[in-house]
Amino acid sequence: MQIGPHLSSARPVDAIGPGRAHAAGNAAPPTRDTPRTRNEERAPAGSAGLKTWSPRFNEQVGKAQLAADYLDRGIGQLKSVRSLLGQQIAAGEGDVVLQRRIGQFAALWQSRPAQTAGSLDPALTFDAVNPPLRQFTVRGLDLASLREGDSENLSFSVAGAGRRTPSVALEAGLPDVEIVRRIDQALASTGVRATADDQGRLVFSVAEQAWPGVRDTLMLRGGGIRWPTGQFSRVQAEALPDRIDPVRWSVEDADAMRATLAQATRALDAFTLARQRVDEVLLDAVHRTGAVLPQNAAERAAGFADAFATLGESRSYRALNEFSGALAGIRRERVQALLAAR
Repeated sequence: MQIGPHLSSARPVDAIGPGRAHAAGNAAPPTRDTPRTRNEERAPAGSAGLKTWSPRFNEQVGKAQLAADYLDRGIGQLKSVRSLLGQQIAAGEGDVVLQRRIGQFAALWQSRPAQTAGSLDPALTFDAVNPPLRQFTVRGLDLASLREGDSENLSFSVAGAGRRTPSVALEAGLPDVEIVRRIDQALASTGVRATADDQGRLVFSVAEQAWPGVRDTLMLRGGGIRWPTGQFSRVQAEALPDRIDPVRWSVEDADAMRATLAQATRALDAFTLARQRVDEVLLDAVHRTGAVLPQNAAERAAGFADAFATLGESRSYRALNEFSGALAGIRRERVQALLAAR
C-alpha cells in the first residue's frame, strides 16, 4: 500500500484533544507481529497529551479550580455578613438571620481542608503540591525552660510513628537555635517539625490532616529535670489560632458587632487576595498549555501516522483486519483531495 507514506506527511485536518487522540491510537494496538516504531519506544511528549507533558498538571489545575470555587463562596458569604452587620449595628444586637449567616461561614471555614483538597492552608495560601500545615505549641515546652538545668534526654512518642521514640539530648547553656535544631531533627521522622517564631516561642508544625492524631497522642518522657521521668505522659498541644476565626465572632451588642465587622472585613480582604492569587495560577496554566498544545498536536499526528503506516505494512491477519476496518468508506479521491489541500 502507498497510502501510509502520504498520511505520515499530511497535516492534521482539525485539532484533536488528548482524549480523542489517545482513543484513536488505541484503535490499532501493536500486535506480536507488528514491530514497535521508534516513536512508540521513546514516547514523545505530545503522544499522550498534557498528562505526559506534565504528569501533575491536571491535579494542580483541578485543585486551583476547587480553591477558586471555595473562595468565591466565602467572598459571597462574607459580603452578606458585612452588609447585615452594617445594617444592624445601630440596633445594638444581631438578629437571627445575621447569626445564621455567620454560622454558615463558620461551617464553610471548618470545611476548608476537604473542600479545597488541602490546597489552601489556614492563611489561605494556595499550594497544590505540599499539604497545609497546622502550627501548635506544647504547654511546658518553651525555650526559656529548655535551656536551663543539667543534661537530660527528652523522648517523644507520637501515634503513627511505630516504635520510634525520638530523643533529644539537652544540656545547660545551649543556645536557642541549637535547641530548636535538635528538636526539629529528632521529630522530623514523625512528620512533626519545630521552629521558633518571631516572639522566640518554640512552635511545632504538622500536616493539617495529621494534626488531630498528634494532638490526641503526643507524649513526652524526661529525666526528671525538665520533664518527669518514668512512663510517657500526655502533653497539652494547642493549635495556634487562625487569623480567621468566625466561631469567636459575636453579635451580642453593638461593641461586639463592631469588632465582628472589622474581623469580617479583614477576612473578606484575605479571601479576595487569595482569589486573585489563584487566578494567577489558572492564568499561568492557560499560558503553559497554549505554548505546548500546538507542538503536542503535531507530535500526536506524526506518531499516529507512523503507527498507522507500520500497521499497514504488517503481515498479521489481525492487523490487516483492523487496518481494513479503519479504511472502510475512505476513497482514493478523498485522500488525494485532502493531500492536495495542504
